[in-house]
Amino acid sequence: MITARELAAAIGRRGSLRVAGSRLRFDVEVLDVRERFGSLDYLVRPVAGAGETWHGSDLVELEEVAS
Repeated sequence: MITARELAAAIGRRGSLRVAGSRLRFDVEVLDVRERFGSLDYLVRPVAGAGETWHGSDLVELEEVAS
């Protein structure tokens, strides 16, 4: 089980979203996180462009956090 602190740590991070079935990727920022039916979803918006949508964590690769 993932903790609320772990979920909140993803908010504001950047990463890339892979479009299923293609090699297309684009940069996104995480706006919110939810756990749904045992899987993790991110609400993301493109770094350049407009809109926002929920995607499963398997399609979003977050950048490493500097320690």
